[in-house]
Amino acid sequence: MSQPPILWCGSTLVVFDGPRRLTWRRGPRGEWFPVSLWPTPQQALQVNEHLAQGGGLLVLVEEAETEIPLHTEELAGAPWELAEKVTVDDGLAELRVPALDWLPEELQARGRKFLKDTACFFERQPDLLIPHLVVEPLGPTPENLRFGRLRPPRRCTDERLRTVADHLFDHGLTMPRAPESLGDDASWAPVLETIS
Repeated sequence: MSQPPILWCGSTLVVFDGPRRLTWRRGPRGEWFPVSLWPTPQQALQVNEHLAQGGGLLVLVEEAETEIPLHTEELAGAPWELAEKVTVDDGLAELRVPALDWLPEELQARGRKFLKDTACFFERQPDLLIPHLVVEPLGPTPENLRFGRLRPPRRCTDERLRTVADHLFDHGLTMPRAPESLGDDASWAPVLETIS
């Protein structure tokens, strides 16, 4: 039903902190049920031991809080640890999972600061200029822990390209208009179709 929440890359553990933390089990009739959130207390201890022994840990986060939509029938046998994180509205349920809640408090604080810093960066940049993965710079300790922020791929639309062009070339100066002999965007379409 879902991809695993972790990936081993040599001695580096990559953690996907988001919807992938929800683990599922298949029922006897082929239906799927949520059973737990990764990590269990034992798994969290193992991650902390890995970090303390010098192993690399890359934590990839999408948002400060993940909301996972569920059908109420999927929650019928859910353990209380999951049920207490669920809100129900008109037959649809949402499981709210705070990011980084499995890390020790000081590392959670570092991760939350990274989320806040990247949110500010995202607000200042046109969407197309933001990379698919933004990674925390080297510096904070422990250095074998890094946070990364995943962003879903974005289509390259005309509107997004206009935003990029404005960002790159609009410095409060009066810019000359494009020569009318070049035509508007639509007049170039037949030429571009011929080229491609």
